[in-house]
Amino acid sequence: MHQLFKPINNASLAAFRILFGLLIATELRWEWAARVELVQQRPVRFPYLGFEWLTLLPTGWGEPFLYSLAACCLLISLGLCFRPAAIAFTVGYTWMFLLDRAYFNNHNYLICMLGGWLAVSDAHRRWSVDAWLRPAIRSTTVPTWQLAGIIGQIGVAYFFGGVAKINPDWLRGEPMRYFLYQLIDTPVLSIFAEGRPLALVFAWGGMLFDLLIVPALLWRRTRLAAFAAFAFFHVMNANMFSIGIFPWLSMGSLVLFLPPTAIEQGLAWLRRPFAAAAAPSPPSEARHQQSSPFARRLITAAFILWFAIQCLVPLRRFLLPGNVGWTREGFYFAWTMKLDQKSSFLGFHLCDPATGVCESFDHNADLTSVQARWLPGEPQGIVQYARFAAARQQQATGKPCVVVCDSVAALNGRPFQYMIDPRVDPATVTLPRWGHADWIVPLLTDVPIGHYVNTERKNARALRLIQTARIEEKLFPAGLAPTAIRDATPPPGGEGDDQQP
Repeated sequence: MHQLFKPINNASLAAFRILFGLLIATELRWEWAARVELVQQRPVRFPYLGFEWLTLLPTGWGEPFLYSLAACCLLISLGLCFRPAAIAFTVGYTWMFLLDRAYFNNHNYLICMLGGWLAVSDAHRRWSVDAWLRPAIRSTTVPTWQLAGIIGQIGVAYFFGGVAKINPDWLRGEPMRYFLYQLIDTPVLSIFAEGRPLALVFAWGGMLFDLLIVPALLWRRTRLAAFAAFAFFHVMNANMFSIGIFPWLSMGSLVLFLPPTAIEQGLAWLRRPFAAAAAPSPPSEARHQQSSPFARRLITAAFILWFAIQCLVPLRRFLLPGNVGWTREGFYFAWTMKLDQKSSFLGFHLCDPATGVCESFDHNADLTSVQARWLPGEPQGIVQYARFAAARQQQATGKPCVVVCDSVAALNGRPFQYMIDPRVDPATVTLPRWGHADWIVPLLTDVPIGHYVNTERKNARALRLIQTARIEEKLFPAGLAPTAIRDATPPPGGEGDDQQP
């Protein structure tokens, strides 16, 4: 316990505060349109289980809300009203993050966590407007737990990202081979697009990087090489994948691993040309607030509990049957980053159980562009949407209806297969909070994988599968007469990436 409260130099923490605020303000602007549609009213959303109670903002309030978050980021960077700004940002950003699973991104989850750690830290006691206005709070030290917490949070993201890559598909070079395949026509990067051996190098290298990079950054003997590898890795990711601010936020986090003296010496070098014109200022006193024994015990317990949860949550995926990329069970909050390439088709019919008459409809009309790309590959999301569509139809007609769902997908180059059992009505199935959903069709594993061709052939294969299920084998939800189906073809939309077995 004593080690968590040992005073350490706060230069790296203060530098990270400045960079974090600037980078997240940029991130908000980077994804502005998607953020606006995320927080405002829309026909349907896909809440996380347990967070259905969260509500959306009225139309027109999205942009003011985002401007407020961006203003909080700038205040964090400046260290002006730091604590209220950091708390307001963390609460607001976390609320936005939890609104809709369709918008889930691991780096957004990490931003929530880092914002929380900054909010409980004393990162404003140095190089801040608050410290300039209130000399009494100035300090060159903080308790060790404040810096260790942020580094530990980053370490959790990388380490469990590496653990998630220890799976058969990734270790055989899928979907990395597909990602490299997409670079064939890209200038410069096309040199990485050919050959399965290179895909294996990238796949195994990425796994080992995630598992080892944080320890390598912490160990003085490997730090320089780790810095170089870290920079190369994230510059490559920024160019190969559309992952927003994450590579640059990661690069900014490198200041946490620099020796504090290096940061101070760098700043002294930058100030040297102005030293003659500036009046010397006395150094701030190396102090931090002393905690009571009770407070220390409380902080220690919270610290241990937090990281216990952070380590256990990503591991829950190993307690569930099936491939997590296929079922999406245990996928969220587990740092499963770029592990799968899932090509998906989705179509719905609303059917009158009394007459057997069914009509298709375009589900994409109810969805934002982000939701439309996400939904076809998400079994739980499909069930949530089916409930919405069934409730709306019953409200409009006054009669119960049956939802017929064609959910067909291919994972990492495998042949297309049904993802949701075509014999069930997805609007009536149970969404388990902890266990496995038995209405998800098991993934075919004993099949060849890794073949990528054009969209036309992919579409044809998926449609043949649907025709076989609906017309030849007559697979429909129980109690529904299949003869009156007017259109067994899913509506346009819902396609994933170009992939065909």
